[in-house]
Amino acid sequence: MADDLKETLAELYGHYVERSFVTREYQETVLERGMRKWLYKAGIVERFERAELGNDEYHVTFPFVEQRKDHAVKAIKPLHLGHNQTTKIIEHGGQWLLRINQLRKRKKLPDSVLFAVQGPQEDGPKGNAYREIVGGLQEAGATVLPYADKDSILAFAVANS
Repeated sequence: MADDLKETLAELYGHYVERSFVTREYQETVLERGMRKWLYKAGIVERFERAELGNDEYHVTFPFVEQRKDHAVKAIKPLHLGHNQTTKIIEHGGQWLLRINQLRKRKKLPDSVLFAVQGPQEDGPKGNAYREIVGGLQEAGATVLPYADKDSILAFAVANS
């Protein structure tokens, strides 16, 4: 039922074997859902909401923001850095580094920011790119934890700022 059997086979292989539908956005959505379940089970999900931080000039949406009296005290962002190309790791992580610096410049950065990162499971160029981004986020004042470290992430979420 296909006009071009080779093209159809390549499309099916890409979808089912290479999982071409799994994008960075999809991966981060999966991480956010998992984190929301953790916060729910810990009984603190109501403290966090999706919020846009910034001003009219520059603003960024974080999936988990705790606010007190219209002031963001804590923000959490699951961040997928497990890309197949080092350029994608550096660009995506660098985008969040830029966002943190721009919010700080405008005095709109929350008191505490956590990135729960999922990165490559290897050394070499991908591991180097991952460590470069993690180091940059830490230098910018963010806490960076592996997404797999659920207990430490929940400890950050529970702690009073």
